[in-house]
Amino acid sequence: MSEDRLLTVRETAQMLGYSRTQLWRMRKAGQGPAWLRVGRGHIRYSRNDVEAWMERQRRKAARRGGGRPLANPITHPSRSRGDEPANYLRFLMALTPNTDGDSR
Repeated sequence: MSEDRLLTVRETAQMLGYSRTQLWRMRKAGQGPAWLRVGRGHIRYSRNDVEAWMERQRRKAARRGGGRPLANPITHPSRSRGDEPANYLRFLMALTPNTDGDSR
């Protein structure tokens, strides 16, 4: 593991490929990597804890037969930032039946 330092919510979200809102929802649900409150309400994540959580997610996915354990968040296109429109497009393509004869 790399140097253990405290990550902000934004840094953690980037590292995991989640939005800050998704991390907030995970905290409220008691899921996701361990976190701590620093000072007056500032949330921080230990880099080592985040990496350990990611590894546990990879192992769970492997036991389930593969898959993608750390999916990027998919949001409505009107609320998208960064590369999320591409994620939304991939999501829509996955829902669309394949009619050209080849398998995906």
